[in-house]
Amino acid sequence: MGAINIICGHREVIVVSDTAFCDSDGAIARIASRVLPSNMCDGMILAHDLMGLDFTTGNEFVDFDDAIEHLEAELAASDAHRDRSRSFVVTGWSQERVESEAYAISTAPAIVSSWHPETREFQLHRLEPYKLLRLPQIFLSPAPDPLLLEVASIGSFHLGWRPDKLLNELGKVITTQRHSRYNGQHVVGGFTESNSVDVDCGSICSLVRPTFIWDYDEVGRPINPKATDWTLEQEHWPAGNEGS
Repeated sequence: MGAINIICGHREVIVVSDTAFCDSDGAIARIASRVLPSNMCDGMILAHDLMGLDFTTGNEFVDFDDAIEHLEAELAASDAHRDRSRSFVVTGWSQERVESEAYAISTAPAIVSSWHPETREFQLHRLEPYKLLRLPQIFLSPAPDPLLLEVASIGSFHLGWRPDKLLNELGKVITTQRHSRYNGQHVVGGFTESNSVDVDCGSICSLVRPTFIWDYDEVGRPINPKATDWTLEQEHWPAGNEGS
């Protein structure tokens, strides 16, 4: 899978993910959004792989709490995943529990890696088939190379930060993920998209910061990140897509 990074704040959920879907050799098979269509205005569903997926389950739920209560059964009864194993992340605002939340679910046993932004420790999350797993408030996956994190000088995450400052750090995180190798391959690329669930707005919205595009990532070719100058005061995004 590529990168899916989630920040569950006090009244907002921020999601920043890459949108390249790669083959086992690291070549980009396609570039498309990871966010699935849904009727939920207070939550979103992200898929790790959309190829051949006719997923209508997202439209079955009236809100995030309804999805968390019934997603396991709906997914188990669906035929949309029968051709291959599927993994999803569901995140949004729980009116019942009065907090923002994120969960992962898979149709087959799976292990998801993440990086704890405060302790800087590598974490593994084990998914059992059709069972929702509550994720940490700050979920940064997959875990970047620790040496690259040190070079990037990524600061500590605080939920009280302004969104623009937090997104700047997330930009560094996803660039670090992009330069990390997983099973010998670079798999984070294509472009990134940012979405949020804002309780005050009552809907899913794109964040102010624009989508970042790496123009040299092409379908059919392996991801090959160019060198990054981490000495810049602000993260250097591809030309024409600066996040200032």
